[in-house]
Amino acid sequence: MDPYLEPPSESMAGQESDDVGFWDSQWVTLGLGLLCGIVANVLVKHYAAPGLESTMGNTAVRAFSTQNKMALVIRHDLGMTKGKVASQCAHAAILCYKKAARAQPQFLKQWETFGQAKVTLKVNSEAELWALQAQAQAAQLTACVVRDAGRTQIDAGSPTVLGIGPGPNELVDTITGHLKLY
Repeated sequence: MDPYLEPPSESMAGQESDDVGFWDSQWVTLGLGLLCGIVANVLVKHYAAPGLESTMGNTAVRAFSTQNKMALVIRHDLGMTKGKVASQCAHAAILCYKKAARAQPQFLKQWETFGQAKVTLKVNSEAELWALQAQAQAAQLTACVVRDAGRTQIDAGSPTVLGIGPGPNELVDTITGHLKLY
């Protein structure tokens, strides 16, 4: 008779069973869960994507990172309203997302998994925007420039925002670390 499947008999009423198996103990389950978490952490930090590295200058960045972001670089010289900037940043984020899904799915997956961080930064000229795009592409990061349609405030075809990433913070910062927040 299985005590878990059968209702308790009258002779067992009011008695507690000492029939708790080793695997039924919540302390053992907790301990095994913690052990699995520790082992998973060690494996991820030391063995994930071995040999896959992206380099820029002397900075080597592992292909696996829990700290990832997308940088949205806004042309401050255009004098766009906050609403216009928000719209252009949304366009840049979508362009980068679609491009990363095709070209760098590993970075996109990590970015989605660990919070989808975004940062808005500013440059003061079109030339700075293009230079940053070239640096991002040289570092093998996704880089997309949004050109305005010209229906509202900005002339048609004007580059407004550069999206960089998603990618590991260390790598994105090698390109955008000197810029001020928007």
